[in-house]
Amino acid sequence: MSNNTATLRAEKVNGYMTEILEISAESPRLKVVFIPGNPGIILFYKSYLEALACSFDGKANILGVGYAGFVPKNLGERKLFSLEEQVEHKIEFVKQQLTDNRTPLVLIGHSIGAYMAFSTYKRLADKVNYAIGLYPFIATNENSSFQAFLRWYLRQEFLCATVSHFANLMGKMPQIIPRGFIRNLYGRNWSIFSLDVACQYLLHYSLVRNIMYLGMTEFNKLQKCPDWKFLKERQISISILFGVDDHWGPLTLFEEISKEVPSLDISIEREGHDHAFCCTNEGSRWVAAYCAKAIKRIMPELESVLQL
Repeated sequence: MSNNTATLRAEKVNGYMTEILEISAESPRLKVVFIPGNPGIILFYKSYLEALACSFDGKANILGVGYAGFVPKNLGERKLFSLEEQVEHKIEFVKQQLTDNRTPLVLIGHSIGAYMAFSTYKRLADKVNYAIGLYPFIATNENSSFQAFLRWYLRQEFLCATVSHFANLMGKMPQIIPRGFIRNLYGRNWSIFSLDVACQYLLHYSLVRNIMYLGMTEFNKLQKCPDWKFLKERQISISILFGVDDHWGPLTLFEEISKEVPSLDISIEREGHDHAFCCTNEGSRWVAAYCAKAIKRIMPELESVLQL
């Protein structure tokens, strides 16, 4: 049996340094490429990807691809990456993985990563077998006052620069201070590992600036409705998971999809996990189990290697 521990490496993808989290299998029956949500730090998903690997009993190659340029070695650089640039980056990464056409390929994306996964599926439709969107940000939420505030805030250059400098300043303080700040800001239920990752990455000017610039381009690009044409064309090979209280993928969107594309496999997670499911061990395990079951439904030939 393969080791289900994920290993992290950095390599160039489409010309930019990128962090890759990989769990390899000796004789894979399946290849999974996972795309994270903004802030695009793949280490946040380590527990989730390892739980997903266990669901396949070590018979799946699983690769999580971080965002272009969101690498510690690049944190001194000032290039800002747009949503379209990040999509192109993911398409190039998936192309690099297409070395064995006999192994089914599944794309999974979280939040805006779901948009990136679906965009990649559109471009490589003959190479991808299945796609899953988790707590998806694939359309703007006109009913969310928080999104309206973010849309305005992220366009304010001075405010974004101020927050980025503040994060950088926090990174120079004794660790107990930024650690306590992040815990209070994002929630007390995060795992210790997730807090460590946040302190390692989210206290650098260039990365925080990139997070906010990407967010601005997300609001500029996304519409109030998802791509209905794509969802209808690929409805038999797409699954989407919504949360009960998630403004990024609200239940109003769930209802719209149910009406427009009734055959699409959509579900609601009612276990009380956050949008940032990957930051708790319980959320990581639950969502990994959901993904494994969804893949089994669409690819019944894999049932014998699923440990559910």
